[in-house]
Amino acid sequence: MARVRLLIQVATVLALFAGTNVDDMVIISLLSAYARAGRPPKHWQIWAGQYVGFGVLIGASLALGRGLALAPERFLWVLALLPFGVGAFGLVNVIRSRRRGEEPKAPPPNGMYGVAAITIVDGGDDLAAYTPFYATIHTGEIVVSIAVFAVVIAIWCLIGRRISRYKWVADVIDDYGDWILPVTMVLLGLYVLGETLHF
Repeated sequence: MARVRLLIQVATVLALFAGTNVDDMVIISLLSAYARAGRPPKHWQIWAGQYVGFGVLIGASLALGRGLALAPERFLWVLALLPFGVGAFGLVNVIRSRRRGEEPKAPPPNGMYGVAAITIVDGGDDLAAYTPFYATIHTGEIVVSIAVFAVVIAIWCLIGRRISRYKWVADVIDDYGDWILPVTMVLLGLYVLGETLHF
């Protein structure tokens, strides 16, 4: 009986993660392609950033689920400002550099904390899914869920890195790499804004 409950627990966490992080896979693949092209962030920064970002999301979900905090829904739209601002700044940087005939600087954010910030903002919808989950499980189940999350995040990073190895992905990054991440961040900001304001 205990094994059945454990299997159900693991299956639930897997479904929860996969269902809320398909978009994160796209971002990991994109960042991995940047790393393969010699641009920031580096591969280890992608991995570390993913773990830091998900650590924050899981910690916040756990706190909310236990009733330690409550984020008013009407203020969640503020989450959209970070990716939108980063994307807009990146686009301005690319346009200015192109006009001057210079090579655009690496689009922000980069580094471990930049990846973590993207993960947190992109995972805003995870809070809605993880919070009720953590509100209904016990300490032992919480430990199991965190262990499963840790393994699945590694799998997600490996798959994203694998996707980035396709030649056409590298070609696209080489030709349009300066534009892709800023545009992706702007679109992510608009998506988060639409979801939080219920457009």
